[in-house]
Amino acid sequence: MRRLFVLSLLLVSLATSAQAQWTLGQWNLGANGHFYSVQAITGPLDGWLIARSQAQSLVAPNGAAVDLATLTSASEDAFVFNGINSPTYWLIDGAGNNEGPNLGGLQFDKLSEPAGDWGWVTGEAWSYTNWSPGEPNNQLGIEDYLTFFTAGNARSDRWNDIESGTSPSGTGIHYYVAETKTVSSSAPEPGTVALFSLGAVLITVRRRRK
Repeated sequence: MRRLFVLSLLLVSLATSAQAQWTLGQWNLGANGHFYSVQAITGPLDGWLIARSQAQSLVAPNGAAVDLATLTSASEDAFVFNGINSPTYWLIDGAGNNEGPNLGGLQFDKLSEPAGDWGWVTGEAWSYTNWSPGEPNNQLGIEDYLTFFTAGNARSDRWNDIESGTSPSGTGIHYYVAETKTVSSSAPEPGTVALFSLGAVLITVRRRRK
């Protein structure tokens, strides 16, 4: 009976760890078969354009091409946010708000400011959005790029429009989320295999106890 209890606790622990915050530079397999990673912008400058250039230079574990992450559904948005929900990857800006890692959204046309003609770097449909209240708003002028953002010092999976950060001062955001452009395989999400294996062990133990 004690072994059954210990295995149950381990099963719960693994289920919880599947939502653990990501380690910098490591790749994490999503339910959609794409790999994701939180990365630091390297070099003396930051900014969305630099983040995208560096994301595109990466190669995923399966050899797939990489770009900034495109969050096309609430579940994908939540999955990525749970991975980067750490003060390490966020910046409290001059207004006391929390700026998170850069994402792969941009405003490709200036004909409908500030909310019109946004798109994903991959060309995927811009059908899901999760703007922070009052965003996008071009508050600092030309803000055509996407990042996680929350008013105040909390963190959430909401978004904000930001500048390119090409000026010497940059944006101060030093992290971005990278994602593979293609599905890796039919492999399950990390933790699924372990959970299935433990479930099988748990069933076996129960049968032996009878």
